[in-house]
Amino acid sequence: MADRVVAFRIDQVESEIKQIFTDLIDMSDYENKKTNDKNNAFNSRALAAYSLHILADVSASIAADSIVDAVDDNGIDGFLFNKKQKTLWIVQSKWIQSGQGCPNKGDLLKFKEGIFDLLDFSPKKAKKFNYKVKQKEGEIKQATRTPGLKIKIVIAYTGDKLQTHGRCTLEECIEELNDNDNDIASLEIFDLDKAYSAVIESSKQEDIEVQFSLSNWGKVDEPYQAFYGQISAL
Repeated sequence: MADRVVAFRIDQVESEIKQIFTDLIDMSDYENKKTNDKNNAFNSRALAAYSLHILADVSASIAADSIVDAVDDNGIDGFLFNKKQKTLWIVQSKWIQSGQGCPNKGDLLKFKEGIFDLLDFSPKKAKKFNYKVKQKEGEIKQATRTPGLKIKIVIAYTGDKLQTHGRCTLEECIEELNDNDNDIASLEIFDLDKAYSAVIESSKQEDIEVQFSLSNWGKVDEPYQAFYGQISAL
């Protein structure tokens, strides 16, 4: 892909994730950091959230609340448990401004180890994680104790195809999780092409304005925010 096309797609994706997540992603740990470092960290976290927003089909706020990227994240940048679908999404994200390169083998090995530590989450394993992960201990335990749980391993990044060694690391992780032919885990690659395609698809959706009176209404927040009630058909 030509450099100019890559740069164009990077700009489009960056604009989309900033528009969606600027006021939703926690950046309190970067308040005193350099602007460039803060921007790169935000883009990486927002990309992780965007992958969950698109792949898991959850609201932007739920996706943003799923981000745990920070010091001592043990290789995991975000995770989300969808109770109704019995699916646990675990994400590692890397924003590559140039659009060239990909997560290296070392990063993916750390991610692999973090996945198994998260699924165990014994007191010893929990020490490897930061406070953002520890705050979600209840969600982690609920997920791992759910019969029929499916695990989606997500690599979100804005770069080239994964190198052979990196992909092998991820495939080995999937094979170990699927021991004894029990296919509970699968891999999702959310690269620049998929992120850009999602941006284009969302731009095609037209806003619809409708006014109506809703009676006996209520609200649910999961798996995404929704309102229900009765309206007159007359």
